[in-house]
Amino acid sequence: SGLSTSFPEFDRLFGGLLPGNIYAIISRPGQGKSTWINEMCLRTAADNNVPPLLLDTEMGTREVQFRMVSALSGVSLWYIQTGNWRKNAEMCKKVRAAWKKIESEDWRYYYYPVGNKSIDEVCSLIRRWYYSKIGRGNPCVIAYDYIKLTGERVGNNWAEHQAIGEKIDRLKKIAEEIGAPIVTAMQQNRSGEAFNRRVSQIQDDSSTAALSDRLQWFASFVGIFR
Repeated sequence: SGLSTSFPEFDRLFGGLLPGNIYAIISRPGQGKSTWINEMCLRTAADNNVPPLLLDTEMGTREVQFRMVSALSGVSLWYIQTGNWRKNAEMCKKVRAAWKKIESEDWRYYYYPVGNKSIDEVCSLIRRWYYSKIGRGNPCVIAYDYIKLTGERVGNNWAEHQAIGEKIDRLKKIAEEIGAPIVTAMQQNRSGEAFNRRVSQIQDDSSTAALSDRLQWFASFVGIFR
């Protein structure tokens, strides 16, 4: 009933990406949060012919472009970053086709760096983008990579977990306001570390979500990703 993704089993279980819903993963650093977010958002946008908005808190434009090409072509990011895709004829064909699609006017995508913007500024940006570029009632998909403190202030009367909780709440409200799914991620705390641990020592539950428990309150899907 929602936008179909490149993950058939996810679509079967959850009905795709539904308007006004948040979909998230939690993982330890370096596990592939940005790769998953790009894959879910860009493939969904391409397969359903809807415009995607990428809001990035830490990567530059060049790196995001590499990840977009990787997500659309299916070629490993390492090959694209190092230029080794040029040594393989099949990869050349896939990468050039993906790049051509990204540059095409028929497929609109939008990217904004938001590493120094508070959640109020992010929501204003989303609202302006949607009503000026997409139009009321038209479908789209949004990626926010990823939930952490950016321009929000914390202090004695406003703790970090409260600021993060407020951020998730605001993301849910803006998703409902414009009727778009938001794909995002959040860090997992050390209790979710799987490296050099036995299976019995690994925690696979909601307590491993770092920063705030509100992600599970408002998100339609939260998965542990490793």
